[in-house]
Amino acid sequence: MFKVIITIDYEIHGNGDGCPMKLMVEPTYRMMKLFDKYGAKLTIMADVAEILKFKEYQERFGADKYHYNAIIEQLRYAILHGHDVQLHIHSGYFNSEFTDFGIKQNWDEYDLANQPYDIINERISLCKSFLEENLKVVKPDYKCIAFRAANWSMIATENISKALINNGILIDTS
Repeated sequence: MFKVIITIDYEIHGNGDGCPMKLMVEPTYRMMKLFDKYGAKLTIMADVAEILKFKEYQERFGADKYHYNAIIEQLRYAILHGHDVQLHIHSGYFNSEFTDFGIKQNWDEYDLANQPYDIINERISLCKSFLEENLKVVKPDYKCIAFRAANWSMIATENISKALINNGILIDTS
């Protein structure tokens, strides 16, 4: 017998055009239901930078346009039902802007590995803490230990390696 880890990138990515409920939440519930039927488990690589942007929208504009609440509910459901949630980061969402057409990403920050160490470390720490704070509510021993960078945009640099180690990330699936 062999073991397989099946992961999905949990994101709509891009300019915020598209409905997270239809593109993320609904398909992921279907996948988890199917996996549960066959005794398998899913690892959700949650794009926390994007999710934080959805949260910011809700807080700034008082509307849950990006279904932030449903996303958090789903990630908690996944953990509660034996699936896993780990860290994925599209760093272009940091310092991005809301426009009439969606979210304008900051392409200067797209490649996380090319940022200075302090920024890399801070962003990984922020995103990891976000996952742990939100998921320990339903599973107190939850730990974020795995990471995936965006669009194969990360190369192994000394700064990224140091930041992952500093934040207790044991697995890099980039």
